[in-house]
Amino acid sequence: MEGDRLGNFKLVTSNEHPEKAISAKLKQQEDGSMWLVLRNLFQRHFKVRMGMMPFDHENRLKTSICPVRAGLLGIERWPHPIFQVWLGDFRLLDDSSNMTCTE
Repeated sequence: MEGDRLGNFKLVTSNEHPEKAISAKLKQQEDGSMWLVLRNLFQRHFKVRMGMMPFDHENRLKTSICPVRAGLLGIERWPHPIFQVWLGDFRLLDDSSNMTCTE
């Protein structure tokens, strides 16, 4: 953590520090839709910027995402297949922060 920003992420095989962990899982459903599940194990809410690349595009597109509350899951869904998702600029939020969904 650098102030309210999260960075220097590391992929781990076992979670030694669950109080400062985020997990992300992108999964395709049987109907072709995609689900991204973000799990926030921090004690504070976080907000992240996100981009996604559908199979029929050559470039990453901005997409909206909602803040993920402390200790909970955030779920984003698209009705079509996604080739990749980009997550960046993770910021921790206070309880009084704006919790609206943004691009």
